[in-house]
Amino acid sequence: VKPMKGCALVLQKASTMSDPVQPTPNVAELKTKELRQLLKRHQVDVRGCLERADFLTAWKDFLVNGGTYQPEPVETSAEAQATSTFNFLDKSIKLAGLSCATYAHNLEQGGAPELVVIIMHGYGASNTEFTTLGAELTAGSLSLAKHKVWFCCPQAPRNNAWWPLDLMQLQQRAFGSSDGLSRLIRDPVPGLAEAREQITKLITRIEVETGLPKSKMVLGGFSQGGILATDTALHLEEPLAGLCILSGFPQTVDVWAVQAAKHKDKGMVVHLAHGQRDFVLPFAGSGWLKDLLEAQGITVEYHPHGGSHDIGGHLQLQALSKFLAKCVKP
Repeated sequence: VKPMKGCALVLQKASTMSDPVQPTPNVAELKTKELRQLLKRHQVDVRGCLERADFLTAWKDFLVNGGTYQPEPVETSAEAQATSTFNFLDKSIKLAGLSCATYAHNLEQGGAPELVVIIMHGYGASNTEFTTLGAELTAGSLSLAKHKVWFCCPQAPRNNAWWPLDLMQLQQRAFGSSDGLSRLIRDPVPGLAEAREQITKLITRIEVETGLPKSKMVLGGFSQGGILATDTALHLEEPLAGLCILSGFPQTVDVWAVQAAKHKDKGMVVHLAHGQRDFVLPFAGSGWLKDLLEAQGITVEYHPHGGSHDIGGHLQLQALSKFLAKCVKP
């Protein structure tokens, strides 16, 4: 049997039992997660499948090559839990080639989260610095506390950076002449497109693994992670529930303006926070970014604070928790 491109095919041996043949399900009506479960139950390797069309093609090839539909066995809840391939309670997981630290809130009793929050660290940092953020955002009486939320914090694959960066040169241009700053926010960023592709694959993998659409996800990041989150969210064809930019900075603004216009009236909202005493990425950049997004019809909740290059104090956590709670959709 010749395997299809992208998805290795493993045929299940035909049943020798004399039970009547069960009708093949109408796969066109199945969701991506249901298709994935169907294929895995029939021993079809789906590691190369990303889009829904890939899963449909894999099932078609399975049948063409002699595979037969087998009805799903009845499982107890305990058996279903034991055979699950994705566990929201895992504190560390690898997805789309990225090591991710995770935090699950209100998911101990099972079930899918109401919201997935993906947060990326800044330049020179690590995802472990954000492992406590999920607990802080869902603590006590904060707005997000009552919801089921899964936080995923990916680790940059190269030297704790999403792309190579000369921080000193960046700061010299950011805080230098107006001409230099004007070029900085417009020039291409080497490595940004590749980093965006990685995070796009991560989002797609989470969508496939969990069955949750992008409309139930928030993408966010701090500093370089905030730049990457902005670039990725604006390039996605399907809108996310929200975008969270913490101490970010506008880059490739002409491209971003074009991409932002495609998200007008599609439901994605933005939380934008920045410290007024930031000496790493200038505070003024957050105002420019706010204007850029709002000019293209995107709703921005703007939260300047008195801190420096940080996420702010308790009031900022409250604001972010409230924002995320508003991103929870039925």
